[in-house]
Amino acid sequence: MPYYGAFFSFHALTDSVNLGTIMSYSRMKKDDNTDKIEGIIQMKNTIRLLLLVLIVASPSLLAGGAIAKTPITQYQDQSSSASVEPARMKGQPGIAVVFEGTDDLHYYATPEAAPAPGMELKVSAEAPSIMFGPVVYPAYSYFNDVAKGKIEVYVGDFKVFIPVVGNDKYISNVTVTIKGIACTSQLCLAPFTKTVTAQIDLSKENIWPEIDFKTAPPRVQTTENVTTEPQTPAAKADTSLGKFLASYQESGTDEERINSTAWFFLLAVLAGLSINIMPCVLPVIPLIIMRLVGQAKESGPRRVALGLSFCGGIVLFFAAFAAISTIIKLSTGVALDLNSIYRNPAAVITLFLFIVFFALVLLDILTITLPGSVAGKQGGSSGF
Repeated sequence: MPYYGAFFSFHALTDSVNLGTIMSYSRMKKDDNTDKIEGIIQMKNTIRLLLLVLIVASPSLLAGGAIAKTPITQYQDQSSSASVEPARMKGQPGIAVVFEGTDDLHYYATPEAAPAPGMELKVSAEAPSIMFGPVVYPAYSYFNDVAKGKIEVYVGDFKVFIPVVGNDKYISNVTVTIKGIACTSQLCLAPFTKTVTAQIDLSKENIWPEIDFKTAPPRVQTTENVTTEPQTPAAKADTSLGKFLASYQESGTDEERINSTAWFFLLAVLAGLSINIMPCVLPVIPLIIMRLVGQAKESGPRRVALGLSFCGGIVLFFAAFAAISTIIKLSTGVALDLNSIYRNPAAVITLFLFIVFFALVLLDILTITLPGSVAGKQGGSSGF
């Protein structure tokens, strides 16, 4: 290795300097020059140590042109990054997108495994005067999802290969786009779109390193070089609906549009009222009716104030929830998703025990005794 050769050369040089110094000073009187000799020897050892540090650090300094890694996503101690490098796979030149990540952070490999269609991992590439072939994804790993069971994912370290099928044999800047969503065993992070850039010398494709890995079934290539899995009937229906909504345009006179808007508002009100027949709302309806009956004995202005306070409380609750969610998103980059609670077995068990407890209370099997002051206020007031 040239680094070690340099080290031994400097080592021999310092030894020769030291030997000459000692021989020169051996002719002097020992009692007068001992301090000078010790100082020279100490200086020589210091120089040798500095040379050793410089030589050991030089590979890292010379590696400044190494392939940089782009962070893709991160949550606490879980993270994943990607880099782009030229490679060959079974003799075919192309680029390898190298993912490096921790063991509890995974990407979804198929639309069926993802939380929603379109959130599976997608990789595409573009560059001036270069044509890329269908993306080659690695074989799946499997993750035991609480809701869906065994699903296909990509986790940890893996590679994605994008073959080059046409080029002009010169240096080019390649931009790789990575889309998807990453999840841990506890929660899902926000969907992401990341770009990774690299410069490759197409004139040296014959000496690019060879890579090989077990591949997944090929995906269907789209016109934008963004790949998707073959669509299921449900996914096709969602795509058709999305295209219809995207191409929808209102037509007719201004009066017809106003009437159409009024119908939409009416439908929105009816949709809101239909929430009252949902199973999770039905147990609350008797409480609200009893409250309304009690408030009916109040004066008109009092009833209006109580109604406004009731509606205002609901609006403020959801406004506060939206504000908290926005703050968390802006400060941590993580979307607040209450559905992720149900992925945690401990949370599910806790919620189940709460439901059982309140059921026993409603059946008078268990009794909750409130302090006299609180019970008196509840029984004798119809306050806010």
